[in-house]
Amino acid sequence: MSLVLDGITCPCCGKPARNRGVCKATYAMARRMVRAGKTTWAELERRGVVLESRQGQHKWSAAGKRRQYLEMGCEQ
Repeated sequence: MSLVLDGITCPCCGKPARNRGVCKATYAMARRMVRAGKTTWAELERRGVVLESRQGQHKWSAAGKRRQYLEMGCEQ
């Protein structure tokens, strides 16, 4: 699920930004390029094309739960 980022627009087309500070279409193209091995998310972040990932920054997200599990030493 992607949420519109308040006040941020895609630098490519000016539409409201969603994932990583770009519109849905630009994100899809970037994702295709990363999956094809033509670039990396780190390179796109370094060049300022996309924002840093927010995955796992929310305590109750799936990635956040995995990080908590690993930080606890897998003891539950």
